[in-house]
Amino acid sequence: MGRAPDWQAAEERPVVVLGAGGMLATAVVDALEERGQHYIALSERDLDITVEGRVAGLLKGFRPRAVINAAAFTDVDGAESNREQAFAVNALGAGNVARVARGIGATMIHISTDYVFDGTKDGAYTPDDATNPINLYGAGKLEGERLVQSAAKDHLIVRTSWLFGPAGKNFVTTMLRLGSARDALKVIDDQRGCPTYTRHFAEGILTLFEKGARGIFHLTNDGSCSWFEFAREIFSQRGMDVRVEAIPTEQHPTPAARPRNSVLDSSKANDILGGPLPLWQTALGQFLGEDQKP
Repeated sequence: MGRAPDWQAAEERPVVVLGAGGMLATAVVDALEERGQHYIALSERDLDITVEGRVAGLLKGFRPRAVINAAAFTDVDGAESNREQAFAVNALGAGNVARVARGIGATMIHISTDYVFDGTKDGAYTPDDATNPINLYGAGKLEGERLVQSAAKDHLIVRTSWLFGPAGKNFVTTMLRLGSARDALKVIDDQRGCPTYTRHFAEGILTLFEKGARGIFHLTNDGSCSWFEFAREIFSQRGMDVRVEAIPTEQHPTPAARPRNSVLDSSKANDILGGPLPLWQTALGQFLGEDQKP
């Protein structure tokens, strides 16, 4: 725990958001705008975080009070065949940003993943549980966490799972697209996680920062489900007549192995936030409602 930052006194010092244009960074920018906070959003075209000299040259000029690293190689299957690129962004890039953040006196807020775990635990994973990634994406993100921890004393690492929201490809939009073209779908029922709306997550991480949270936290919408249960809820809320068949992971092999249990325990974050984020079903309804607005 650290002392909560003085937002008014630091008004002229912006929050820098990396990964602009991505699903999560878009939600973070929206949340900052709603709070009336000064920010600078940088896309991968604006800044290649794998080149430390460029990171330093750009961020030093902005003098941010915090850097939110939402830049990532997020193609889980693609990481298996693009190991160097994925590792460069998810691990080395995170370390570059952390070292520069430390040098300019900025808090490093780093977004990580449930995929740092192997999925063999019976219950929900706490931030203190042992990590053991089973795919290259998870391994890169875990190394990124370690580099952030070692490089930036003033850091906030937040793990989440099964993100959905506007401005990016996700399970909800994929199901809606497939469901509009097919009468029946087969969906995996032996992998469980916590669907999380980017809007709620973004608001949560900003509040954690405001309240002085430091270290590693888990943050997801409340509740958990399987992909099969998630799909059925999507079609039910949208009023689509799509038959969903539950299948085991073995019937849908992918290049990257997935943990069977991705459920995260967010109680440490919830204690600081004053309660859990909304239930995932409620969050889904909000997203679908926003999705249908003109």
